Amino acid sequence: MRHKIQGLDLLPPGESACIESLTAEGLLRYRLQDLGFVKGSRIKALFSGPGGDPAAYLIRGSVIALRREDARKILVLPCFDKATSDAYPPDAFQRNDSNG
Repeated sequence: MRHKIQGLDLLPPGESACIESLTAEGLLRYRLQDLGFVKGSRIKALFSGPGGDPAAYLIRGSVIALRREDARKILVLPCFDKATSDAYPPDAFQRNDSNG
């Protein structure tokens, strides 16, 4: 069974997917990779601004806003296997104030 690869800009709010590849080049590609946009990373679309631009995404515990033109350069697939999720769960770096 084949699944359709789509641009991240088409992922509806509330839905998650796994990054398949980047079509961005140059500095944008390096910046996205530094932020965790690498093959296999799980990403969730959170919400978007007026007119749909920019949009906010949760990736590796951080919320990142991307313009539609940049999100279009990140290709995603549905995630089905737990092994393709992040190395760190989304709450791994949340502060625990109960410890003082």
